[in-house]
Amino acid sequence: MSLEQEGRRFVSRWLRAGMVDAVVDRLSQFPLLAGLTAREIEIFASYLEPREIPAGINLFLAGDKGVTLFLLESGTVDVLKVLPGGTEQRLTTLTDRGFLGEIALLSDVTRTATARSTSPCHMWLLYRDDFQRLCQGVPEIGVKILWALAAEMGLRLARTNEMVGHLLMDNRSAARSG
Repeated sequence: MSLEQEGRRFVSRWLRAGMVDAVVDRLSQFPLLAGLTAREIEIFASYLEPREIPAGINLFLAGDKGVTLFLLESGTVDVLKVLPGGTEQRLTTLTDRGFLGEIALLSDVTRTATARSTSPCHMWLLYRDDFQRLCQGVPEIGVKILWALAAEMGLRLARTNEMVGHLLMDNRSAARSG
């Protein structure tokens, strides 16, 4: 079972405990949120769930229904693809202030890879239904986050296209040599 399948465990206690400034300060360090004002980050934070994740936990599994964006405040997470035969191939490693699971916010598709914490992590989780409520209730914030997600997804797609291009060239070279 993955962390995502377990569901929500608690609501953000920090905002209710008067720690708004500390939460805003921490979240303002995320490049994804760079376009938001402090007040917008405070509002956005009310839709998030903070989680402490030990090392070795599957955040989600390939094939799971995706419903969560994971904002990684600290720690490391490997994104893995299971190959035929069951071996895992690491696609990337995410570190402090990275994020993953963005496709789950935008479309109702299954996860294409597995994500596993490789060190203790502090994360902020945003569930699709909460993001939809944010977009309906405070569309200015939703639009800013969507633009930031689109920009990062474009960069990730460009890197993927470059990697595929290299693989194709390597395959052509191997075919000519063989």
